Amino acid sequence: NGEEALGVLETQQIDVMFTDIRMPRMDGIELTKRAQGLPHPPLIVAVSGYDDFSYAVEMLRNGVREYLLKPVDRDKIQQVMRQLEQELADRQEDYETELRIGRQQMRHLMSGADCTPEEMQTLKQKYDSLFYEGPYVVCCGEREGEEPENPRVVLLENVDDGCVYVVEEDDLQPFLKNELPDASVGISNPHEGLEHLREAYREAAQARRRAF
Repeated sequence: NGEEALGVLETQQIDVMFTDIRMPRMDGIELTKRAQGLPHPPLIVAVSGYDDFSYAVEMLRNGVREYLLKPVDRDKIQQVMRQLEQELADRQEDYETELRIGRQQMRHLMSGADCTPEEMQTLKQKYDSLFYEGPYVVCCGEREGEEPENPRVVLLENVDDGCVYVVEEDDLQPFLKNELPDASVGISNPHEGLEHLREAYREAAQARRRAF
């Protein structure tokens, strides 16, 4: 039913959802509307009969990608899935491009380049979604670093001839224990927000110099 489907969407990141229109507890129209408000809404395909066409039009207005009539043709499903697969691939490519540019901007901030308040506000608006919502710390390490196993840890190489890790505060101890057990690193105080990244980096760099 629709309520059960929404519960799955709220706890897992689903790429594609096929939904009927008429379901108990929550119909497909309400499910589609609620799904669009989630952090990672799926691509949605509506499946229903001729009698529900007016409802299907409403679902299309609410972001449904395709509308399939019963009985559903297998070739049509394959065609729709190929289209959605391409859309997901394009979306992932766009995300990786944004992530790469965002990390370049992070290096730019930590390198000491001047940044006006207006420029910082622009950076926050564009890249805050790629950054951490809660507290993070910066770790300054060796000249060359290895890509971390934890996907939430950001590795920035070639920052002032060293490598820098940006880690959520809650992940710091497991990260140091599992991935940098023998390394000499400087660690900043916890900070929040992209605008404090340079300050955190300076603290970490200073801590590493003091350690040496």
